[in-house]
Amino acid sequence: MLSPRFSPRLTTGLTRFAPLGFFAVLLLSLQFFAVTAGAAEMLFDDFFIAVRNGNAADVKVWLGKGAGANLLDARGETPLMLTVRSDDNAEVVALLLGAGAKSYLRNPYGETALMLAVFHGRSRSVTALLAGGTDIGEANRMGWTPLIYAAYAGHAAIAAQLLAHGAPVDSASANGLTALMLAARNGHLDTVKLLLAKGADRARKNDAGLTARELALRVGNSDIAGLLAP
Repeated sequence: MLSPRFSPRLTTGLTRFAPLGFFAVLLLSLQFFAVTAGAAEMLFDDFFIAVRNGNAADVKVWLGKGAGANLLDARGETPLMLTVRSDDNAEVVALLLGAGAKSYLRNPYGETALMLAVFHGRSRSVTALLAGGTDIGEANRMGWTPLIYAAYAGHAAIAAQLLAHGAPVDSASANGLTALMLAARNGHLDTVKLLLAKGADRARKNDAGLTARELALRVGNSDIAGLLAP
């Protein structure tokens, strides 16, 4: 007589319910990881606060406790992104880079820490990021490079930094806008002068067939339009 452990009936029953057992284990595993992720976010909440506040001493302590330099917050942004959004926290930027922060990571909009630092005018943080070997040629989902961000916002000194590090002066967005076009349209005279001095193409047209001069004229920036005359 066969032992009950090996009876055909019992074996069939176990086979029938095996998938249920597998999915039950899978569900429990997913629940466990969800709880763990939530706990991790709560655990490192003070780390994110220190990053946003530019508190280098606390950031260093939290990194020593195991807070990852590439942790994502609830919005999908890294510590590097958070600190340059908040202020010109160059010391924190350097700390994070030294701890292995990856400057090429992007937020849900396709922006890197350098793009955000440039847009917000964080010149010291831009310097720290460039010193860390950040790629200045990368573009966001709309094709905007860091130089285009600088031109749009009128940060001429930062634009000069980027150009000194090899940023392509005539890189264009997805709809054909260059740094010169955006600086001209937004009335940033110093940035326009800088870009022209660096060889920006004043005759180039965007996808709508407009040059930087024509864009400047459309919004009444006559002084810049005069500078851009052929």
